[in-house]
Amino acid sequence: MRKFDLRMFGLAQIVNGTHFRGYFFKEGYVRTSSYAFELTDLEDRNVHLTNDAVQDRNSDYGKYEPGNKISQDDLCSFLAQNGIDYYGKIYPQIKEAVANTLKAFWQRVSTQFRDAAFSLNQFEIFGYDFMIDTDLRVYLIEVNTN
Repeated sequence: MRKFDLRMFGLAQIVNGTHFRGYFFKEGYVRTSSYAFELTDLEDRNVHLTNDAVQDRNSDYGKYEPGNKISQDDLCSFLAQNGIDYYGKIYPQIKEAVANTLKAFWQRVSTQFRDAAFSLNQFEIFGYDFMIDTDLRVYLIEVNTN
């Protein structure tokens, strides 16, 4: 078994500095490790970190799938073969985490706009990284901005 994480995307839009809209992109992808997962060696970045900055420097990068990535649909198919409903069990947890981060983002930036003497229109795209444990609990690892 190899470690993996899910990369999903959200977008925050601010219109006139007062209206906030959050969007969630249903499609994401899965990033995989080049090496088998083992709890005996917790120091090996190549086993435990699935991002490209670590994985693409390995000699086994792309050995199992091109670019160490598979589609979300491939993950759904694999899970379904093992009796797990991705859209019924895992996906709702991901959506909830994204919604909560977008709410937190708005609460933080809205205070900056209250005293602005100009209308502000902007958007930000967020990349979300998630892990799933053996009990199908979803954990938000980090949120990246561009």
